[in-house]
Amino acid sequence: MLVVAVSCDSGTKPDNGAGSSTNTPDASLTGRGRFAPLSEYSGAIDHIVVHQPENLVGQSWRATHDLLKALPDTTFTLVCNSQKAVDEVTGRLRQWKFTERGNVRLLAVDGPLLMWARDRYIATRRTASQSVPAWITPEPPPTFDSDRRSNERGIPDAFNAVALTCERVDTALVLEGGNVVASRSNVYVGANALSENAASGDALRVRELLDDLLAGRLIIVGDEAGGVPCDHVDMYLTAIDDGKVLVGSPALARQVIASADEASKQALYERLYITPNMPPPVGPDFTAARNKLLDDIAERLTAEGVEVIRIPYADSRGGDFIVTYNNVLQETRNGERIVIMPIYEIPALDKAAREVYESLGVQVREVNVSTISHLVGAVRCMGNVVGRK
Repeated sequence: MLVVAVSCDSGTKPDNGAGSSTNTPDASLTGRGRFAPLSEYSGAIDHIVVHQPENLVGQSWRATHDLLKALPDTTFTLVCNSQKAVDEVTGRLRQWKFTERGNVRLLAVDGPLLMWARDRYIATRRTASQSVPAWITPEPPPTFDSDRRSNERGIPDAFNAVALTCERVDTALVLEGGNVVASRSNVYVGANALSENAASGDALRVRELLDDLLAGRLIIVGDEAGGVPCDHVDMYLTAIDDGKVLVGSPALARQVIASADEASKQALYERLYITPNMPPPVGPDFTAARNKLLDDIAERLTAEGVEVIRIPYADSRGGDFIVTYNNVLQETRNGERIVIMPIYEIPALDKAAREVYESLGVQVREVNVSTISHLVGAVRCMGNVVGRK
């Protein structure tokens, strides 16, 4: 892998640049698991990684711009997979004066690059005995070709080639970062991880492997057969605190859209790629079966002792296209809770989701993902938080 570090900081270096991590050591971590994923909300986001593959720089720029704006005090590393991508990203950063901030860096790698930075490495909390935090690098899905598998899994090596940043910890489990959501004590993993790792044995054996890898109380989200709305738990679940989560609700989305303006209805159909000749159900999947799938998840979490709050969620074609407000980034900065929430230019739904978060007493900052949501991802997918203060 060819690695080139490119500075976009106008000659000034932040105290916590692309090759550093200031994860606070956590001496209190207990449990069978070896590594505790970073909590979704604890502390301020110190370092975030965003992938910028050449073929998607223009398409993703609106969301990238909004994310940079939403986190002005955070160090960003933008990973590019070609010189062309580096040049285009650099030009856009200069145009919007982000280079003047001194906390935006580029890292060039040679090879295929997935847009969703969240999935290929899972940052964990550094313990008192570690000099750098561990980044868990899971086995890529079997659909990845050999070049992509080796390149995607080697991104942590690219950071370490510039400056020691993390301990790369490989696992044979197929466990994309989007399917792992953590609070301070709980780790939520989508039930599809059990079936995706069938080669490791039965579901009980896979659960044991997850328990061994991930420190914290493991909560499998979904039914016993591995039924989930989509492959990544962060698309339909948000950890708000140790005892509270938000779970997506098609019923709430249907209620909002039923009385919404025509612009909102049309925008929802556009985001979900709804066409007259699509397989049934034609339109957003507000069927009883889809509602029950998410309602059952909410009931199981309640039975686990977790408080569940519902938030609008809509999808189509069995989750091939999704409008989700669960896929957020969170931080606590200067005592204030901040949620960085996706919007889709669906006025009624965007407003309803914002009101859910504001009712919890948090400040909401918005990132427009309308140009990339068809790739089945949103804010948390694009931004991999690898350091928190």
